[in-house]
Amino acid sequence: AAIHLRRANMLDMDMLREWRNSDAVLANSWQSQPISPEDHGKWLANTLAHPDRHLLIAEQDGIAVAMLRYDIKAGIALITIHTHPDY
Repeated sequence: AAIHLRRANMLDMDMLREWRNSDAVLANSWQSQPISPEDHGKWLANTLAHPDRHLLIAEQDGIAVAMLRYDIKAGIALITIHTHPDY
């Protein structure tokens, strides 16, 4: 089935935090400690407002399966991908 991309929003906060705090992500992340709901909420609000950061949710058959973040600086994008722990 096709993958559909959409812009993330504040309604994605709990889902993204769950993915971010999964064992697989923590094992491969710069920060190996879980993030608190408060810190994650601040991060997400700042991310959504940042003009050089693009946060997308990949969905397959209406189910969110991954998050893609593009941090753009001087025309170059650093890409971060977190997948749903079950995918």
